[in-house]
Parts: sequence; C-alpha cells; structure tokens
Amino acid sequence: MKGRIFWLALFFIGLSWILNSYYAYSKRLDEPIFLDHYIELSVGEEISYLTLYYLTNINDNSHLSHVNFEGIDGYVAQDDFFFNDFGFYANEVATDLQTFTHYSLREIRIELVSYDLEELLKDNDELIIHEMKLFFDDGRDITVPIGEVVLRKPYEFENMLSQPWSGSNSDNLSIMAFSAGENLTIDSMRFKFDEVIKDHVFLKMDSMNTVSNQEQPDLLDSSWNGLHGIEIKDFKFPFDLEKDEGFKLYSQISPNFIGFLESSILITGSTESGKPFTSYSFINNHIPDLKQKDVDRIIQEKIKGGSR
Repeated sequence: MKGRIFWLALFFIGLSWILNSYYAYSKRLDEPIFLDHYIELSVGEEISYLTLYYLTNINDNSHLSHVNFEGIDGYVAQDDFFFNDFGFYANEVATDLQTFTHYSLREIRIELVSYDLEELLKDNDELIIHEMKLFFDDGRDITVPIGEVVLRKPYEFENMLSQPWSGSNSDNLSIMAFSAGENLTIDSMRFKFDEVIKDHVFLKMDSMNTVSNQEQPDLLDSSWNGLHGIEIKDFKFPFDLEKDEGFKLYSQISPNFIGFLESSILITGSTESGKPFTSYSFINNHIPDLKQKDVDRIIQEKIKGGSR
C-alpha cells in the first residue's frame, strides 16, 4: 500500500513538473518585444546615442551586436568602449532593469555616427523611423517595430524666453516657468507626438503678470485638475507678453502610458520689433517602471499585432 502511494505521489510530481515546464515554454517569446518609443533626437553632434527598451525571456543569453535602419548601422555602446578585430564595438552585455515571472526588461544604448545621418538629412529636416533591424552575435537578424523615433537636424534658436525654474515629481508631472526677456508674441506651442499619443500626454498653460524666481514645489502636490490654466489644445494663439511677464507650462504623462517618451514642446513667436524666435522645453517620462500587468498587456498587444 505504501509503495503504491509512493509511486502515485511520484507520478503526480512528475506530471506537475511536465505541465509547469510546458506552461513556461508556452510563455516564451520567439523574439524580443520592444516598447513603443516616441523620441526626438538631435543629430548635430559627432556622436548621438539612442536608448531603447525591450522585453525578452528571463534567461535570454543572446547578445545584440548592432542595428540597421535606412541603410545606417548603429552599434551597441559599451561602458569600456573596447574594439574587436573588425573595429566595431563588442557585443552588448545584457543587464536586467526589471524581472518578471517569465520576462526581463532590458535596454540597449545605440551609438549613431552623425556623419552618416547627415547624409540622410541632407535634403530633409528629419528622418522618421518606425522599425529597426537587429543583428545578434549568433548570426540571427530580426526586424522589430519600435514606435516612432524622429532623427532631426538641430533647431536654430533665437531664445527670448528665460526659464527661472522647473520641477517634476514621480507621477510624471512637470512644471516649467518661462519669462519674457522683452515684449513679444507667442504664436504657437507644438508637441511633436501630439496626434500619436494625445490621450496619454496632457499640456496646460497658466499665464502670469510676473514670474517669480522662486520655485513653487507645492504645485507638484496638486492634482492635474487642481492646477490653474488652460489646456494647450484649447488655448487661443497668438498671445502677447510684456517684458518680465510669463507663464507656467504644465505637462503630465498618463499612468496608463507604458512606452517611453523623450521629446520637446516647441514654442515659436516674434518680438515686438518683428524678430522671430524659437524656444523649447523638454518633456519625457522616467525609465520605464513596469508592473506584471503592464508586461502582460504589452505582450498581448504586440503578439496580436496591436499597438497603441
């Protein structure tokens, strides 16, 4: 009797192990899944770096060596910057930013040579990338969607707006105070990805007669609806500012946004004498901090071919 119980218990243990192994195998990804990125990158310097985030199997030991888009190669940057026999950077060392039940969140930092990009941008101000070809050290290559990355020529600025202070909090709320250096008119404020992720990025402006040089940290404790101002999409341009008058610009990224954003708000206008100017303010969220439900949602949407 005891022998039968022993063998029966052993059978169920073995069956459980097989079922668990099959379940884990069924959850494996065939290839890395990249988050949706919405990035503006100026390529005016000699070297530009593009950081992308992706999900892969938790024990994935493969290494990315380089990427390609529009015929341009980008190599995965290394902390020690040593070269291999071919003169290229050695393969990336994968580091997990976060780990989940079956998957890991990782990043790659891609080095782009601006000279190559300048050739592509010779006749256009910007190059928009939606997918990228990845090359692994084992000879594999795959093409993956990455969202929307805009590589552009540097803006030419005639900045008539100073920024006395700015602040942000962990809820992706940012506040930027601007002050006019002389009498001027602001004609527009534009956010590059407004049409793509308008339901996830909120912008509001609050005009002021004078701008204090003292930071107002209490505003960062306010809810979005509790902040005074008008949504940018509802604001009537143009509007005039006299010298030392200004405004506060608020931005907040929805907690439901689980991609990566690195962009700017472009402010254009002209002085009282008619001289045009351009100013800008950065807008970005922190390094992705995902929860298991976010990972499940990303994988479900990507595997089914859906994208926000």
